[in-house]
Amino acid sequence: MLVKQIIFDILLLTYGVIKNLKNWFTGCIMIITYQTEQMKEACHDIRVATKLYGKQMARKLHRKIDLLDAAKNLSDLMRFDNNAHWLQGNRHWEFSIPLSSGYSLLLTPINKETKAPQDVEAMLILKVEDYHG
Repeated sequence: MLVKQIIFDILLLTYGVIKNLKNWFTGCIMIITYQTEQMKEACHDIRVATKLYGKQMARKLHRKIDLLDAAKNLSDLMRFDNNAHWLQGNRHWEFSIPLSSGYSLLLTPINKETKAPQDVEAMLILKVEDYHG
């Protein structure tokens, strides 16, 4: 069982390196940073995400992170996920990507000069939260 886990971890690491190199060479990568180390670990390790949010939410979180990895800017992301949207009121600089059961992945642009989707190329991942209530 331990050997299978080690092989699985090596494959995941290899996939991540190849994906990042592809994005780097093609110049189509959105810059993603994380508010906390725990959020970074949850976004990069399905086991950590499962422990924090449960199996279903962890899977959805990782699908959305894959969408972020594939996007060059916020406009691309909004094409991939038409439920993603800017929040309003006192959270007007926060961007929500719905996950499940009211929970969303919350992000904010690093450069807060514009909300134009084609101009937002760097995001800070804040947290997973049910901001509805």
